[in-house]
Amino acid sequence: MRSWVMNAFISKKQQLREDLHHSRSRISISFDLWTSPNPYAILGVVAMWIDTTGMRRVTALGMRRIYGDHTGENLGSVVLELLEEYDISGDQIGYFMLDNASANDTAVEFILKDLCPWMKSKQRRHRRLRCLGHVINLCCQAFLMGRNCEKYLAKLEKHHQRGDYTKVEELWKKFGCLGRLHNLVRYIRLTPQRREEFATIIIGGDLSQFDGLELIQNNSTRWNSWFYSITRALNVRERLELFSARHVPGKGSVGIANFKLDGQHWFELEKIELALKDFYAATLLSEGKKTSLADWFSTLDCLLREISETKDHYHDIHTEDDNNFTWKYLQGCADAAWLKCVEYYNNQQLNWQNRFPEDTDLPPAYYAAQILDPYRKWGWFRQEWVLHGDEEKKRWFENAQLAVKHLWETEYKGRYPVEMLPPPARKERDPDPAFDRQREHKRIRIDAPVSTTDLYEQYISTDRLHNEEAGCNEAIAYWLSRYDSQRDLARFALDMFAISPMSDECERLFSSAKLTIVDRRGRLKADIIEACECLRAWYGKPQAEGNSDIEDSENEDD
Repeated sequence: MRSWVMNAFISKKQQLREDLHHSRSRISISFDLWTSPNPYAILGVVAMWIDTTGMRRVTALGMRRIYGDHTGENLGSVVLELLEEYDISGDQIGYFMLDNASANDTAVEFILKDLCPWMKSKQRRHRRLRCLGHVINLCCQAFLMGRNCEKYLAKLEKHHQRGDYTKVEELWKKFGCLGRLHNLVRYIRLTPQRREEFATIIIGGDLSQFDGLELIQNNSTRWNSWFYSITRALNVRERLELFSARHVPGKGSVGIANFKLDGQHWFELEKIELALKDFYAATLLSEGKKTSLADWFSTLDCLLREISETKDHYHDIHTEDDNNFTWKYLQGCADAAWLKCVEYYNNQQLNWQNRFPEDTDLPPAYYAAQILDPYRKWGWFRQEWVLHGDEEKKRWFENAQLAVKHLWETEYKGRYPVEMLPPPARKERDPDPAFDRQREHKRIRIDAPVSTTDLYEQYISTDRLHNEEAGCNEAIAYWLSRYDSQRDLARFALDMFAISPMSDECERLFSSAKLTIVDRRGRLKADIIEACECLRAWYGKPQAEGNSDIEDSENEDD
């Protein structure tokens, strides 16, 4: 069985290597670390590219075990090893979409110094992009846990690893209704007997649809887990209240006296759930294969606006009722989320320039991806930063225009000449003076001057196309139709549209691998884990019998 899997893996890997070689775009990379149930430290690596058919592909390249410290250099060397196996050269490498771990900054620097020694430091920095999903999740955590959320999460993780759940429980008590809900859900789910006791509580009537539903435990790694947990708790509120009233703790158990939720707590949970819907929607709209880097700024801008409105709403109510602790608490939550979102939107523009004074702006790919969408161009930035923005945002707009133009001129303009087809063979004709004179008169002998207009300038100077339903696939089709006539600009656009706004594909690899490495397979070696999971991703979901219309999972929306 092992040899069959490994042979299939090698064969499919060779096919993927050839497909990548003929990519219509640069190959952008996403990678992330995971601790498997065995436990191994495994680095999942994913490629983002556009194939010869114009299909946007998000493809697993490998899952490699990491030995030693998880430094940027160590991670980078493993990624370089994989890129070499797929014959991905420096000219082919695109951008790196990663989470906010500082080791990732070092890893990208390490990789690009090796692959692209001609790159300057600024160019290498501009190839490192930040996963939108992680940014949204950080803002959400700030809303839930305040400005020091990173410190609290680190403490929780430390106590979890040590198995000191008493301290975990004590730490959660500091978070009001959220802490109570977390501890209550954990208490009920901890033993089969309590689960059964909760399951036997039936409300019936209009609420019968919620009978039988289990509680959902939040966790620090799964995005939107708090939204799911609170929503489920609100749906089964009556059952939770009955459980709290009836439950008799066993011997040696302190019970749930400190976890009970009163009317004030439920009111706070309702308001928190309402606010979390904005984070949930932003994450959901950024997932799947129909979104691209073009959605990065507009999504974050919308989230910032929603958080700002929530903050102002809570502030106004707290001002009217200064003695109400609930509104003071909710205002603090919204303030923390707003500050975190501003850090990644408004202030990051300034922070980037403070850290790197020689840079005019953030990595221009964030802007280029949106303006190379023929259905948007500079329209959204002009609307939000010029017409409805302040003087600072107007300066951002000017800097963004310069940054994108500089990227075009330094990395694309004149780099991809169109391959000219040989002229067709002329058909021999019988000589006839009358016909020859007619043909000679029609022949064009003086060419008009060729326009020297810059393709990029020509593109942005024309009106955008109008189709409110158009998305990433339509934009890709637009540029593929111009691939042979405007190769430089088309490659610029396709490189941008190949990039996903999130690094979530690695998480899908890990979720699948977790199902492979069950207790009975705890001794699986790292190479067979990689082969199994890559084959699963490459082959896609099995087709239903008699149905040939199911697409490969690599191209499905999740």
